[in-house]
Amino acid sequence: MERLEQAKALDDEKWRNNLGSEDGNWVTLLCDIQARRATRVIKKLETGEPVSWFEINDAMTTPDEIP
Repeated sequence: MERLEQAKALDDEKWRNNLGSEDGNWVTLLCDIQARRATRVIKKLETGEPVSWFEINDAMTTPDEIP
């Protein structure tokens, strides 16, 4: 769960760093989506809900490039 929280923090940091930049809209949108995924998986783990490894791995990724 610590790695998910770190990934979410990185998403949040990238989101803040790209606010107002020329291509920032895509980056901030992708980071927001990833942060929400991480939050959702963290909540599932905290409440004991089933969560797949795919969901966990997907939530730990951070957007590096603009599509």
